[in-house]
Amino acid sequence: MVQSAVLQVKNLHKEYDRERAQCFGLIRGKSGGRDSKKVAIDDTGFTIDAGEIFCLLGPNGAGKSTTLNAVIAETRPTWGQVSVSSLYCKTYFLRASNFR
Repeated sequence: MVQSAVLQVKNLHKEYDRERAQCFGLIRGKSGGRDSKKVAIDDTGFTIDAGEIFCLLGPNGAGKSTTLNAVIAETRPTWGQVSVSSLYCKTYFLRASNFR
């Protein structure tokens, strides 16, 4: 029996812009630089076949929730590819609203 991939994640990467503190409408701190982005997921990839049990383990802030949010189309990844039952993320983001 050939098992097909139910979920496939390739090179998933997600960055967030760091917000700078504001005090009385004045922006504090320097803009730009390497600290202006927060990397939540860095080049993650895995495949889950039909019938497998899968879990994500890691410390706080490791990107577990962000990864799952990208899989269920709550968060758009910065780059990478998510396919659920051979439906790739670009199509999945468009069709995901039909399932809610």
